[in-house]
This record gives sequence, C-alpha cells and structure tokens, in this order.
Amino acid sequence: MASREVCQHIHPGSVVEHVGDGLSPYGVRFTSDNAHSVVAALLEIPEHHYFVAEDRSWIVVVTMEGDLDVVDQLPFDRRDRNGN
Repeated sequence: MASREVCQHIHPGSVVEHVGDGLSPYGVRFTSDNAHSVVAALLEIPEHHYFVAEDRSWIVVVTMEGDLDVVDQLPFDRRDRNGN
C-alpha cells in the first residue's frame, strides 16, 4: 500500500528524493521511470521513510510502525524563500 501511494504521486518525468532516519547512510534521488522498483527496495529497509517531490509539492512519510502520512500540494512558494 505504501509503495502504491508513493508511486501515485510521481508524475512522468519527475524526480523524487528519499531519505531515511536510520540505516540509510545517504539520500536517494530517482525518476518516475524506475520508481516502483526503487520504492519497493527502499521500503525493505527497517527505518522511517520520507519521499519528497523535487519541487516540494508533496511528501509521503512511511513509518516502521505502519503509519502512512501524505501531505499533498504543499503551499510552498519559492519567492517567499528569497524575500520577494
């Protein structure tokens, strides 16, 4: 179910970033082309998982305890970041 939820948010040609909070020593960036297999493999690692759209429009959090949290269409405007 978690893998399906992450893959539903990935648009063709987009990039996704993954970070874990335990065993993964580094983040992973992948594209929509290989998303299903990459997400499935990452979810095999026993840690909390954070999947984020490159444009920061959504995030999916999968916990080891079985929780699945989705924040979609984040109201992030890059202009606010630069003070414009």
